[in-house]
Amino acid sequence: MTGNLLHAWKAYNYHRVEGTGVPEWVLECFDRVSENLSDILAGPPPGDPSTAIAEALEMLPDGPSVFWTYKNNKQLRYVDAVLTRIEEGDQPTYAIQSVAREQGVSESTVRRAWRAFTVTVSGTP
Repeated sequence: MTGNLLHAWKAYNYHRVEGTGVPEWVLECFDRVSENLSDILAGPPPGDPSTAIAEALEMLPDGPSVFWTYKNNKQLRYVDAVLTRIEEGDQPTYAIQSVAREQGVSESTVRRAWRAFTVTVSGTP
């Protein structure tokens, strides 16, 4: 999707809530991070362990933090809001309409973001 591991976590959460199978690309991300963390356990690196852990979790970017990048992506904000409404019991169509109203954008803008997310989490990023 973007190289930001937070997308894999969001996809994992989505599939757990929906009760559907977690896509292979998400599991591959988790396998890779698990391997990175195992390497640290095998021989702790010199220096600050928090840097090594952040690197193993693929959360040590060259630019802005993965959290800043994730939170400042408008489409992901729309998707997060739709997911929250669905988790609270709303149907996707109603959730999209509500989020569009709340965010002051068109339904088609939120629907496009939602469609892109559902395509990504169901297959390859």
